Amino acid sequence: MSLTRKDLIATFNWDPFLVQAIGRAQKFTSNIPQVAFLHGNVAVGYCPDDNIMGNVGMVCRCGKRLKPTSLLFPIKNKDYSSDIAISKSWKTLNNALEQAYMVTIFGYSAPSSDAEAVSMLKQAWGSVDERKMEEIELIDIRDEETVIASWNQFIHTHHYSYHTSYFDTTLARCPRRSCEATFDRLMNCIWLDGSKGFKEGMDFYDIGQLTSGLIKEENKYKGEKRVLSNPYC
Repeated sequence: MSLTRKDLIATFNWDPFLVQAIGRAQKFTSNIPQVAFLHGNVAVGYCPDDNIMGNVGMVCRCGKRLKPTSLLFPIKNKDYSSDIAISKSWKTLNNALEQAYMVTIFGYSAPSSDAEAVSMLKQAWGSVDERKMEEIELIDIRDEETVIASWNQFIHTHHYSYHTSYFDTTLARCPRRSCEATFDRLMNCIWLDGSKGFKEGMDFYDIGQLTSGLIKEENKYKGEKRVLSNPYC
């Protein structure tokens, strides 16, 4: 619910929890983030004939049911190209990274066993000297020095923030307007009010109340190239 269709969630997890979360978000809005499952997912199906992904068992427009995607197991040398669905997810992530203004890394430690994956991410991100305006947000329970060491190839000088709790991040403090709020804070030098976003203990009623006005504005200007309002000033 923090994100919209301009955003992409890329995950290495196989479990169905993110698919279920997307389903819950669709009860509030159709303006939901894209999702890329980089190692496959037990709840995601694919139709190679129509190049369509969705929930396992859904009927494709060709009339066939979506078949389960392959899963990549935790081995040292992973094949990211032979499975069409996984390859498509990586292409989606690469395209997003090339254009991204803000990247949030949630609990991923970039282990040596994923050296190939990290290399692919770095290739898409490019040189840090060419990403002088972009921001990296890191959420991790490890100490800051260790986390920064894992991701220093992606961070331009001081253009990062480090948190141990999701509720301290831009996604939680400025839901559905994270990029607008970050641009206002860093480029327009506007002070933000971090008390207006998501809080621990919120239920779905609270989330709906908080986001309803934002979603109405998104629906009103759907398809228009305009900057949405930033209510977090």
